[in-house]
Amino acid sequence: DPAGGVSKLYALLRDRKQTRVAFLRALTRGFGAKRANLPRLSAAARVLISLPYSQLEEVLQVVSSCQSHVDRDATYVESSLDLMGNYAEDIKAGREVPMDLVAVGSKAAQLTLCMEVKRALRRLYGVTDAQLAAYVEKGGRMGQQRQARRQRGPGGWDFKGVHVGEEAHAWVAQCKLFKKALKADGQRERERARRDETESAKGKVTDTPDSTPSDQSADANYVPAKRKLETRSRTAGATKRRLAI
Repeated sequence: DPAGGVSKLYALLRDRKQTRVAFLRALTRGFGAKRANLPRLSAAARVLISLPYSQLEEVLQVVSSCQSHVDRDATYVESSLDLMGNYAEDIKAGREVPMDLVAVGSKAAQLTLCMEVKRALRRLYGVTDAQLAAYVEKGGRMGQQRQARRQRGPGGWDFKGVHVGEEAHAWVAQCKLFKKALKADGQRERERARRDETESAKGKVTDTPDSTPSDQSADANYVPAKRKLETRSRTAGATKRRLAI
């Protein structure tokens, strides 16, 4: 069992944080490649899910890395899928189209594996949105170390995998799985909603009338200036009366 062998190796190496971080980084790096070896990536995904994590920080590192790949490259796949609609008839007829369908399918499969790994680890270790957000905000660190507790029971290790075939139309199945995984993931939709709420809140703050430092200084200077003007007027009046006498 390759996954079991790698898990045993990881158990020996994980005592040193630097080695552990480098090991996990090497396993997740392939998900960002331009043209990946899908069978090898599929095996790496299974390994990442089966590793004997001892600290929650390890799980968060993998989940965060997978999410970053999805955030960075999902727009490329989504826009390519939209573009395919313009060439649907040409694709059905087998005519050449101005886009690399195989490359789109490969990237879709890579991101589907990322979402599968993230989904499985979050379910197995109960990772919450708040924990993941705090980990990212702190630059990949946790203020307090917490043990990773793997949940047990039927259905806990649920990995569906992707289509890794290299036949001419493999991209069709790969893109369908990507759309299904992205919809089930829901993370990007929540991130978009949060960004929209933040931008809306910023707009309301900008539109709210508020006194500026220059306004406050002008108000503060107005009273002394008025008093000086009144004093000058009284002085001028007294001078006129004396002259009249």
